[in-house]
Amino acid sequence: MSERATALGRAALLLASAALIGKLFAAGEMAKYITPALDPLTALTGIVLAAMGATEGWRALRTRADGDAAASHDVEHADGGHGMLEARLERGLTYAVVLLPIVLGLALAPRAIGTSAVAGEHVTRLLLTFAPGSSGVQRPPKPDAPLDDTGAVLAYLRSVGDGGVGQPVRVTGMVMTSGALEPGEFAILRYAIVHCVADARPVALLVVGAPPITTPADQWVQIDGELASRAREGDRLVAIVARRITPVAEPNNPYLFAVY
Repeated sequence: MSERATALGRAALLLASAALIGKLFAAGEMAKYITPALDPLTALTGIVLAAMGATEGWRALRTRADGDAAASHDVEHADGGHGMLEARLERGLTYAVVLLPIVLGLALAPRAIGTSAVAGEHVTRLLLTFAPGSSGVQRPPKPDAPLDDTGAVLAYLRSVGDGGVGQPVRVTGMVMTSGALEPGEFAILRYAIVHCVADARPVALLVVGAPPITTPADQWVQIDGELASRAREGDRLVAIVARRITPVAEPNNPYLFAVY
């Protein structure tokens, strides 16, 4: 392959990578891959890639096509063409492997990790529990703000333990059913990430007092209820006594960030 074609190929890869980053930011989908805390660094990466791509493209346009082709022909003639086909196939496969995820990222909207990611895990092992010895608070302290988000509820529980039992809450997550749960119970699942989806960890909350659930697994729901505690196999599970269950669309920001 000529030097000009190689430079154009590099320019296309760099500019496509920058375009993918720009598309994810413009569509508000970057949070489905990495924590918003890394947005400035990711944006800077996109700018650098775009600048590198523009530089490679400018270099390719300045390269003389006729001289470059002649040089390539001389090299091919010098070794009788041996290895040229193999080198071209290797280069083509490399471009294909790199371009495929970029094209898919540009063409498709990302989805949050679903319940299938924990299909081999027993649901009772995922349910959030109160820390041993956290009881003893006589009256639930008033939170500083309404507990109308799953992240806010988890932060509140970390500070007060089961002293928050009885507080009204609103949580959102994916429906997760299991035969290991009692009738009228199901779990809602969220994933917590520190940096990106590669380090995602499941967080499940037990939902009780609900009518028989007909919502399919992976359906996002919003649950209005109050915090409660349920004893199960020697543990005290964090539970939500459901008052209202509303199916909702997958949120733009489906993950919990740095909750551990």
